[in-house]
Amino acid sequence: LYFVYNPCDNLVGDCPPSLYFPRPGVADTRRTYNMYSTRKSGSSWLEPVYSPYPLNRPEFESQTGSIRSSADGNSVYFMQAAVLPGLNTQDIWVSKKQPDGSFSEPYNISQHLMPGYYNECRQDRGCNDEDAPTHTADGKTIYFYLLNSPTRTRGKIYVSTRDDPNCDSCWREAQVLPAPVNTQEHGVTDWHPFISPDGNRLYFSSDRL
Repeated sequence: LYFVYNPCDNLVGDCPPSLYFPRPGVADTRRTYNMYSTRKSGSSWLEPVYSPYPLNRPEFESQTGSIRSSADGNSVYFMQAAVLPGLNTQDIWVSKKQPDGSFSEPYNISQHLMPGYYNECRQDRGCNDEDAPTHTADGKTIYFYLLNSPTRTRGKIYVSTRDDPNCDSCWREAQVLPAPVNTQEHGVTDWHPFISPDGNRLYFSSDRL
């Protein structure tokens, strides 16, 4: 279960905490996952609801996971693994809440974070998978991990920045974090980063000893 707890610390007015998470499809033989959300009411969480299109895209086989919300709750970043003709890849997408409460068509930010890998994948030269986006509260720094193709192992954590937190096409090409975050130990994978809201602590999973 990957989730985001949105305390709405920087907002004025009523903003109940939200929880986004992926859940397997009902009687789904493709092992796909869809996005659900719930909100807190008092001390209890409400019944989760299926996130509508375009957050879930039933027109092609996909798997949604590693969901994160922006600090203001108006943007949702998520990994979506799509199986399309000639393409099988995991990319990071963002969708923004509209004035009517719906969400915008997701925008692929992997094309800016990892432009070299993105273009190679679409030229059938092997895909690298980006996953687990996590960002600072000001929306200007994003961390994620990348699994190398074709082995889908040896994950490394990357970081990218932008000057305008509202510009999704303004992410700079991501750079791999140096050791000790990404160890040079052979066969070790570091992945699923999570940055604290103040940007001072980075948590991540690792199979290092």
